[in-house]
Amino acid sequence: MFSMKNFFVCLLLFCTILPVSVLAAQSQTIEIKEGGFTLLGQGASQMGTAAGLNSSASLPQIVANVIKFVLALLGMVMMVIVVYAGFLWMTAGGADEKVLTAKKYLKNGLIGLVLIFTAYAISDFAISNISNIVNQN
Repeated sequence: MFSMKNFFVCLLLFCTILPVSVLAAQSQTIEIKEGGFTLLGQGASQMGTAAGLNSSASLPQIVANVIKFVLALLGMVMMVIVVYAGFLWMTAGGADEKVLTAKKYLKNGLIGLVLIFTAYAISDFAISNISNIVNQN
């Protein structure tokens, strides 16, 4: 039997794997020649560059990319919680306990989203100002 927990675990895995596969599909294709895979390194390099992982990036830019990645991942988790809360509410069937549980999840998920968006705005502002100061010197 397929439970709801398994469904949401599969949904979360799908949401985390899909962006990586899209980036991989956008990178250069691999050609097979006598020497083996000639463009494998170039494709991986282009995929890393598309993901914002340049080796020539400055330290503030690397920190900004890591912070943005973590906040994006947390945002996806909060969105899954909000969708799960909506699903619980819709399938509650009028049961007050389930509706209250869904409301609690929805409230906490929305608070989490607001906190994540606020943290993203503050970190983006701070890092852009720090990188401007570093680049001026």
